[in-house]
Amino acid sequence: MKLILSHITKVFGVKVALDDVSVTMSSGSLYAFAGENGAGKSTLANIISKKSFCDGGIYAEENSEQTEYDVQIVSQTPVIADGITVKENIFLGVKETKENKKLLKENISKWAEKLELNSYVKDIGGDQRFYTSLMQVLLKPFDVLILDEPGAYLDDIERECLFTNLQKLKQQNKIIIVISHDKNEIVKYADEIILLKKGKIVKTFCDIAEKNDKEKSAVINEIKQSIETYQGRFLNKNILSETCQNFSDKQDSLTSSVIINTKFSFTVNSLCSKPVDMPAITDISFSINAGSVVLIKGLAEAGLLTLEDALTGMQKNKISGTFTFEHQNKKLSAKKLSPCFLRNTVFAKTGLKIAFVSSNKTMRSSNPDLTVGQLLYTSQILSDSKNLDKHILKVIKSSELDVSQNQKVNSLSGGMLQRLILERELSFNPDLLILCEPLAGLDMQKTEIIIQKIIEVKERGGAVLILSTEDFEKNIFDRQYKLEGGFLC
Repeated sequence: MKLILSHITKVFGVKVALDDVSVTMSSGSLYAFAGENGAGKSTLANIISKKSFCDGGIYAEENSEQTEYDVQIVSQTPVIADGITVKENIFLGVKETKENKKLLKENISKWAEKLELNSYVKDIGGDQRFYTSLMQVLLKPFDVLILDEPGAYLDDIERECLFTNLQKLKQQNKIIIVISHDKNEIVKYADEIILLKKGKIVKTFCDIAEKNDKEKSAVINEIKQSIETYQGRFLNKNILSETCQNFSDKQDSLTSSVIINTKFSFTVNSLCSKPVDMPAITDISFSINAGSVVLIKGLAEAGLLTLEDALTGMQKNKISGTFTFEHQNKKLSAKKLSPCFLRNTVFAKTGLKIAFVSSNKTMRSSNPDLTVGQLLYTSQILSDSKNLDKHILKVIKSSELDVSQNQKVNSLSGGMLQRLILERELSFNPDLLILCEPLAGLDMQKTEIIIQKIIEVKERGGAVLILSTEDFEKNIFDRQYKLEGGFLC
């Protein structure tokens, strides 16, 4: 079977997301969509999966005759129900027959050995959410399978297992499409790489498996160069090292002109949390002070999501321990936290401003039904509604993204959404910024921007606490911890 896309164009408001895209894909092959955040990769995937309409034509062809095709997609943030179990999610829309139960058991053994069917989705991490969605679509008929950033929350061993299984799956006359920012990975596994930029296909790399190491390196460098080129700002490969060494140049962000002159600290003492069907954390103690960056690295199964819930109060799990905020000779202690407590109570009692970005950018830090303008409003920014539009436009300008305040959030790429959320949190000049999974699903260009923003906060006297499953190439941390088995080391 061939899947033919002919002159595909997609416009959101005034933004052209896809501009006259034409490509043909064949069964038995693995295709990779590459390109910067906002290049049109996810939009193209949604069109192929019949989730979005467009101008142009898309159809399947077999034996020179037009035919229907079945398609399944696992999104970067899987849409699954938090209030029911993994198993119940998998069998939503799929009959729980004897054959399907047997097939599910085989698929779990092959693809996701650690997946716990009886766990509630609200209690599992990003890796298990991905596997839940994948197990669901593998029980459904499909000719085309699309995976949007499938390795965002997987470790190296899990990623290798995933792509090994995808290689076998494509041999069953399937078209496999993977959206990824990992250049080395897609060059290793893809048969063809389709490079997009600003809604256009700028180049297609064919017969990747047949290329030698030198040719593959050239492909990686060409993709890298395309992604790094962004309005002329990131052509210098040493920009971050220069930024780390000398940050005296004037910056044009919303936060750059505000210098924090007071000392403050946030201390976590003997924190324990043992939620139901979710990894526990035990005796977690650390502190973060003004003018510092602290990294806590670990996987979901080590308790990273449990720690995020405790620090942001997003989930009401039973916890013990104390949180202490000190600022301008004022001290506030608490046994548990909540978003309202962090944003409002801490400021009212101590004058300390706290911002946070959760790991789930789509449903925790945002909502697909919001407009960009609604997304960028927080109660800390303004009490004067007359200045709200002005503020929102200022945040959009600072993000350097081509979006409008009336544009729907669900039209944004993952990287664009993450950038806007970060700019929203930075817009009220927080003393402490808590970032959860700040690099997940980002290309190199967006990664550099996030790191630069972290450095900005530190250099103006603020503090940044980072929870991450991913490594940072640049050593920007004053302290680093590793979360293993629920313990900090």
